This record gives sequence, C-alpha cells and structure tokens, in this order.
Amino acid sequence: MRRLSAHFIFLGDGRILEKGVITCDDQGTIINIEDNKGQLREAANIEFYNGILMPGMVNAHCHLELSDTKGAIPRNTTLPGFIRHIINLERDSLSTRDAKARVADRVMFDAGISVIGDISNGIESFEVKRNSKILYHTFVEALGMDEQRASASFESVKMVYNEAIKKGLNASIVPHAPYSVSRLLMSKIDLFDKNSIISIHNQESASENQLFLSGDGNMAVHLSDNIGLNMKEFTPLNQTSIHYHGSLISDTHPLLLIHNTDMNSADIDFIVDKHGMKNLALVLCPKSNLYIENNLPDINMFMEKNMLLALGTDSLASNDTLSLVEEMKIIQNNFPNITLNSLIEMATINGAMALQQDETYGSIEVGKRPGIVHLKSVDLKNIRLTENSSSVRII
Repeated sequence: MRRLSAHFIFLGDGRILEKGVITCDDQGTIINIEDNKGQLREAANIEFYNGILMPGMVNAHCHLELSDTKGAIPRNTTLPGFIRHIINLERDSLSTRDAKARVADRVMFDAGISVIGDISNGIESFEVKRNSKILYHTFVEALGMDEQRASASFESVKMVYNEAIKKGLNASIVPHAPYSVSRLLMSKIDLFDKNSIISIHNQESASENQLFLSGDGNMAVHLSDNIGLNMKEFTPLNQTSIHYHGSLISDTHPLLLIHNTDMNSADIDFIVDKHGMKNLALVLCPKSNLYIENNLPDINMFMEKNMLLALGTDSLASNDTLSLVEEMKIIQNNFPNITLNSLIEMATINGAMALQQDETYGSIEVGKRPGIVHLKSVDLKNIRLTENSSSVRII
C-alpha cells in the first residue's frame, strides 16, 4: 500500500485537492482519497511530491508502427506533401522497427501514459502492444478509393483485424480519411460491427476541404499524381469533407474525429446533429498540426460548443516526441485562456471516455486503477505549465 500527496492533486474529473492524500493498494487500485483542505498533517508513510499528481494519461491517437520515422520527413510539407513522403519512405528493417516501437512504448509508459488509441496498417506492432504495460485499442486502418476493389480491400484489412483479436488486443476496423476511402468501403466498415469505436482523420488541411468543395486543389493533385486516381470521375460534394464520412458512419459508433485543423462552427453543428454528442470526441494533435501544416484547430470554438476534447501525439513521422505534456504546452501557449485543469481533463478522462475505458482509467476515483503521474516543474502560483514541465509515472 502507498499513500501519495503533492501540492495539488488534479483528479482528472475537474476536481482539485490541495495537499490531499491518495491511498493505493499494491496493484495500483485507489482505495481512499483524503481532502485535507490544504492542511497536510505530517505522517511517516506519506510520499510527498513537489508539484502536481494526476491520473495516468490517455494518448487517443498514435501510430506506434511509425516509431522508426523520426526526422525522416521535413516540416511544413502540407498534408498532400506529407502523404507523398510517407508513401516513398525507406523504412528500417522489421527488427529495427520492432526495437524502436518497444522503446517508444516504454518511453510513453514511463511518462505516465496508461491507454493509447493506436493506428495499425499491418501486424508488425501487435507483439509490442500485446506485451505492453499500456492498454492499447488498435484501430486497423482501411484505405482504398477504388469502388471496384472495395471488397478486396476490406477482406485484406479484416485479416489484419483478426490477427489483432488473436493477439488479445482490443481492436476495430476504421477508415483512414475521407479522401482515401470509397463509399462502398466506408459502408463495409460501418456495417462490420455497428457498435465498434471508429476513428478517422478529419479535416486535417484546407486542401482536404477544397477537394470535397470543388474537386481541385493540392489534395486532388496528390490523388491524381501519386495515387493514380482519375479525378474526372470524382464528384465534389460542394460541402466540406466531414459531410462525406459524417453521412456514412452510423451514430451507433463511438466516433473519434482526429486533428480537425480546418473544422469550422458549421461543421461542428452538422456532425453533432448527425451523430449526437454522446458518442462523439474530437482528438487534438497540435504538435503534428504545426509540423505538417503550421496551423492549429480552433480549440476555443470547440470548447464553447462543449465538445469532448481528447489529446493525441500522432506519430514520430510528424512529431519529435510522444509526450502529452508537450501537446498540452502547445495548447497553453497558443490558447492562454485554457486552464491547466481543462488540459489535464483532455489528457486523461476525456480520452478514457472516447476510448470507452473510463470505468478503470482517466480519473482518480476509489476503485479505479488509472496509474498516478507526477507533473513536475509547474508554476504552482499561477497553476500553469512551464517550458521545463514534464511527467513521470509514480504508479
């Protein structure tokens, strides 16, 4: 049994205790929470941490299988350019990829990440995830704009999904993005398991919206030149891209919209009307957005509309860390009105809710086993992150 205290304990659900005490059993399950109203009595068996204690974090969008690609793609390529680089990347050997994925997994665990929503295009990261101390939900990603090949594409991705299930992983089949999945393939994904969690890269760039609005722009050029699609056969919607998949994915699915960099108020209203608020989350990956497009989503607008906001790191192809604290710093620096409490909720309970793991993870509550994280080098007077803030797992 361990008893832990700090200057502040952020419970993850909005509550903050000053010099409270958390008691955990030997398995990490929380068995008691004491609110001392800022008056901590000395006790020999209390571990006191300088800074903040918080629940284990949830990385709601990651690509563990790309852990060998750090620094391989230049910054500010825009999304079409980034995709072109990904397609043409010379990858490390399978053994090196596996070793780097294991290192990335360990770094994330030690920094306090307890749950990850992770994209997989193949089986190579499955063994790492199966043996990890982190709980993964694997999103097996489908791609294919050719309607004639939709059945073959789906059977191929289903084989990867079946391997994930054989490994004992939580998994679901998901579309990659609106510009990379045909209507028939999207329908097959939707019908495969009507209650599965679905994630999709959403409105990551202005060129994605332009493709669906008018059928032209940099994304259209990419699909023609790099993928070989006949764009003369593409019929634009005269609407933003979210109207494509938003109309094809049933509201029975918990839905994670990833990135949302070029999502506006009308887009939010559309998807809320179509899907409802209960099973809808927006996952923000700000460092990746800056890396690729040098742009950030309108997070203030999302918060004004009371959207469930979670955080992700994306991959090392578009980031130099897999740290949620670094993602929180970017948001704080660009949206200074957003409180640390709100940022911690995004990094913990909101992600757990999005991945349907909030019964065990995401907040410090009796009976839960979320992991406990020490948030260090915090400005305790103003309750703000500093340039040197970092996280380390305590439990």
